[in-house]
Amino acid sequence: MKFLKRILLPLLLLMALGVVGVVGFIGWLWVQLDRPVAIPRPSGPYAVGRVEYEWTDPARIDTLSNLANQKRRLMVWIWYPAAPASEGLTAPYLPAAWLKARQHGTGLFSFLTQNLSQVRTNSFENARLAPNPTPFPVLVMQPGLGPLITDYSTLAEALASQGYIVVGSNPTYSANIVVFQDGTQVPGTPAGNVPDNASLTEAHTILDRLITVWAADDRFILDQLEQLNASDPSRRFTGKLDMQKVGLFGHSFGGATAAQVCDLDSRCKAGVDIDGYPYGSVVRDGLHQPFMFIWSEPPDSQDAGWQQAVQDAQAIDVEHPHPQYELMIKGMRHFNFSDQAVLFSPVIRLMGGLGAIDGRRGLEITIKYVQSFFDRYLKQINAPLLDGPSSQYPEVHIRAH
Repeated sequence: MKFLKRILLPLLLLMALGVVGVVGFIGWLWVQLDRPVAIPRPSGPYAVGRVEYEWTDPARIDTLSNLANQKRRLMVWIWYPAAPASEGLTAPYLPAAWLKARQHGTGLFSFLTQNLSQVRTNSFENARLAPNPTPFPVLVMQPGLGPLITDYSTLAEALASQGYIVVGSNPTYSANIVVFQDGTQVPGTPAGNVPDNASLTEAHTILDRLITVWAADDRFILDQLEQLNASDPSRRFTGKLDMQKVGLFGHSFGGATAAQVCDLDSRCKAGVDIDGYPYGSVVRDGLHQPFMFIWSEPPDSQDAGWQQAVQDAQAIDVEHPHPQYELMIKGMRHFNFSDQAVLFSPVIRLMGGLGAIDGRRGLEITIKYVQSFFDRYLKQINAPLLDGPSSQYPEVHIRAH
């Protein structure tokens, strides 16, 4: 009996300490997830406005929908240079209906992700457009496969503050969730995504098909922007969009889509692919516009998918005299290009989606190079940052060809 007591008492003590440790860890995790966070402040001379649109393409049946004969329907967010805001609160990171739908869709996983109601933006909802003697150049962006366009608010706000009108869409049925203005909630579908167990060849086939839908989305958005520029019902954007100075960019599959659209549509005057493996006809056709690839540091340079991506990117010939740039940022991983870099994202970090670089530093570098590229090719502003290595950003390896 004494022997059992000597064994049981330490075991009970260890169990009690374990319970205390688990409870303490859960408490710490809860505090971190609910901690207020402000995404980085944009450095440009303009305040930033934000507005939402819902657009339906009457010419397309949505092949990604589970329902028959549905027209392709998109939620589009526009960040823009705004008149100085003298009062008022900044726009929520996500509207309440989106927050509720996202939390419901992620279930228990929501307890391991940042509480987005605690994230503060730098945008003012429905603010007046900044006065300007000439129209603003336009940038169309898309997210990666699954995330929302608001996951890139830092990048969108930074570019808008520098005098760009940034137009981002949530690819319906590929995004994890989309909430339309009538309250309809649309989760992702199998047709809009790639199965986790797909082989490299199967995934490539699916993404070659899917990129035609995403590219058509961007081209439809360009059509809508031309109409908005001609006659905006709110009069905010009438005559204020320079549709002769249009750039496309995106992250991951959204970046691949930017390259594809630049191949298909001459309205694209320059494009940037941020860490997106190329797909579609552009790999074969090449490009007639300046283009930039920005890569994270690959966790495994021998990975077959990564090697194929590099090979495909190099196969995309850019017609002379337009250059093609390739950057690699040391310490970056795939999700360092999104707001996840500055939010509390323990699961993404444990899975290797965030690298060793400071999150705000990585976003600063990305913004500087994307802005410099579009400044040079849309605004015709000198951008020496693109000319070679920079002592200010030693993390960046850059080459032009």
